[in-house]
Amino acid sequence: LHLTGDDSEIVRLQLALSLGETDDSRALQALADLAKKHGKETWLDGAILSSLGNRGGKMLGALLSTPDQLGQARDLVKRLCSAVANRRDHDELSVAILHIATLSDQSLQSECLEGLLEPFKSTTALALNKPAQDALKRLATTGDGEAKIAAIKLTQVLNLESAPERKARLTKALSEVANVQLPVERRLAAVRGLASEHDVVIVDNLLRAYPSATPA
Repeated sequence: LHLTGDDSEIVRLQLALSLGETDDSRALQALADLAKKHGKETWLDGAILSSLGNRGGKMLGALLSTPDQLGQARDLVKRLCSAVANRRDHDELSVAILHIATLSDQSLQSECLEGLLEPFKSTTALALNKPAQDALKRLATTGDGEAKIAAIKLTQVLNLESAPERKARLTKALSEVANVQLPVERRLAAVRGLASEHDVVIVDNLLRAYPSATPA
């Protein structure tokens, strides 16, 4: 395990591969250290992912617990999120969403949510726990920018939103689009959130709001 600090890229690559063959509890921390310090090295990120096996959720939690110390592991996080979502384990996915919801870095939060969304090509029945559902719905209704859009799409693909909740979200989004006092970025985010809806009523409301919601 001390080889995480070895000067040789080949040694570090072999170490990452070898750590997948041990049950030593320290292996996960060693892989996290390799990702943070050397994650941009050729093939190392793939070696780390292959060695994690079913520990992807734990690795994601370890990295996101100190997001300001990600270092070179930043590029690995989105792929980890996709790996977690691809396993379709509702407990693991719930924990991942709770970690992501606490992030203050909206760019990182967006990347994580997009990573979770990536494996889902159609609506999927997956029973998240209540705290995770609530956290994702908050991001979909009160978040900003790309993170909000990704949260909305994830909520839709996991079929978590009730009819009243959807109506409330759409009403709020339409209100934000029409409110010229809000920052342009927030109003554009509301438009992008509505763009994922296939509803002629929304299109009609957007067209009616257009004349007063855009510069003369």
